[in-house]
Amino acid sequence: MAYRLARDFHKAIRKADYSKEERQVARRQLTGILLMHTLTGGIRFGLPVVFFAASIIVEAFMDDEDDPFDLEHWLRWFLAQNLGESGSRAIMDGAVNSATPIDLASRVSLSNLWLMDHEKESSNREKFSDYSTQLLGPFFGIFQRAATGLDMFGEDNWRAMDYLTPKAVRDLSKAARFDSEGVTNMRGDDIISDEKVTVPFLISQAIGFTPSDLSAQYRENQFLKNIDIRLARRKRNLFLRFADALESGDSSDYDSVIGDIQAFNQKNPDIQISARQLRVSIRNKLRSHATQMNGVYANKKLLNRLRNVQYID
Repeated sequence: MAYRLARDFHKAIRKADYSKEERQVARRQLTGILLMHTLTGGIRFGLPVVFFAASIIVEAFMDDEDDPFDLEHWLRWFLAQNLGESGSRAIMDGAVNSATPIDLASRVSLSNLWLMDHEKESSNREKFSDYSTQLLGPFFGIFQRAATGLDMFGEDNWRAMDYLTPKAVRDLSKAARFDSEGVTNMRGDDIISDEKVTVPFLISQAIGFTPSDLSAQYRENQFLKNIDIRLARRKRNLFLRFADALESGDSSDYDSVIGDIQAFNQKNPDIQISARQLRVSIRNKLRSHATQMNGVYANKKLLNRLRNVQYID
């Protein structure tokens, strides 16, 4: 598919190498492919290059460390306000996702030709590890899933078996689990209400497609979690900067971080940083330094015993 898209695009723009008729055919083929993918996968999955470029440009101007902005979420909200939830889903995820219980968009997505999207807010190291694992291919993935399943035994044996079985069996098993227990996370909390776990929902899962309602809920949950992670990271960074400014005694650094803390509090009054929290943060940092041994932090109750351990290299 990637070769086909690249070839049609090359033929469509190279006047010197191809005749007018060949360029017209290439343009029609490229347009047809993109339109069909947009129809079945929506603008989010059918036009990933355009959507990715728009996200980079818009978020470069709109994003704020104290108030995270996500173009996809804003588009979904805007379309839902004007066209309703089904209209928003039809445009963003395609007609099939909107009209049926089947999530077809993720299957036909052009953004997943080489690597699966990494939607979780994570560090560059985690992203590199995830992409490296994907590049190792499905053969390696079999053993990775098996290792994950073995680790889960004792916590949730049903889910553990899902990691150890082929996809056809796993899909039937998940459908049976959804029918029996509902759609829950590892702690047993409902991801979607039992009213949405209908017969079409279960059939969709049993034949190998993630139900569209479940995909939408996963996407919403990940969006909310990403905001939580980004704000927690920002808050932690402000605490560290405040401690460093006090330790260095630099008045300009201190004024800068105080200004950033005030801006953070103004935009996030529900999780604002108080003077008491700053004092506790400094006190905890000093306490941590007192319970370390050669750069290693340990339980303070075990500190004296560990210091007396004779380690011979």
